[in-house]
Amino acid sequence: MRIVNLCSKGIGIATAIVILFAAVKPASADTYQIFNLSSDQGYLFYGMDDSGNVVINNLEHDRYQTFVDGISTGYSSSTPTIVADSGTPCTPAVPSGSVVLNGVCNGDHEAFTGKLTPDQFFAAVYIGAAPVPDLLSGSGGGSIFMDGSGDIVWDDIYSENWFEAVDQTSAVPEPSSLLLFGTGVLAAMGAVRRRLLQ
Repeated sequence: MRIVNLCSKGIGIATAIVILFAAVKPASADTYQIFNLSSDQGYLFYGMDDSGNVVINNLEHDRYQTFVDGISTGYSSSTPTIVADSGTPCTPAVPSGSVVLNGVCNGDHEAFTGKLTPDQFFAAVYIGAAPVPDLLSGSGGGSIFMDGSGDIVWDDIYSENWFEAVDQTSAVPEPSSLLLFGTGVLAAMGAVRRRLLQ
């Protein structure tokens, strides 16, 4: 009878642990893939939308180049139709002593070009806010834009190019990690059960 009570308590505790782990919102770090879009010499940012479209305007030849998730889809002499979602200028909260040159906010996302320390020589691109923003690119300094999905376009004034960072983050946890956790819990419960029945 004592063994049955211990097994019941063990199963109850294991069930509670599984429920607690399942109820916790998984933390996920933003993962980006960075693309070099074009030179910034005579090219201006025209706009972006939340579907992954970015349009760069070539002023010299009066044409527009469209990119979808960092890949060029071609040129057009007519203005592309997009529903602009480029974020709004803002000054994110940064650690003391930091300098924000250009900032952008869009929903829960923040990004900026600037320097985190006074001795930092080149302005960089950062995502997030204080206490410690994450470094996205070691070179930036120019204009910065962001869509509601977290994709970021910025002008790197040092290399004189436009770049896009496409957010690759998935909000859904990987099934393989949940499967691994579940089989581990089952194995532990089996080991406890065998030990108690001996």
